[in-house]
Amino acid sequence: MTRYACLEHWEERYKKDPEPFDWFNKYPALKPFLLSAGLEEGHDILMLGCGTSRFDLCYICIRPCSYVYGYVY
Repeated sequence: MTRYACLEHWEERYKKDPEPFDWFNKYPALKPFLLSAGLEEGHDILMLGCGTSRFDLCYICIRPCSYVYGYVY
């Protein structure tokens, strides 16, 4: 588990597999929960440790006036 805290681990991982990846679940599976949580157009989202996730692009498609801020290491 400690390797996840090392920048070198993530740099190597994304060199080997640069394709988009979502650790928890893909956006279609999460969409009903996000919408029921009250996220509305214009709400901003901060995604810490987003890696190569495409979640931000999917969310913006349904909430075009929102901003999704992603932070990687």
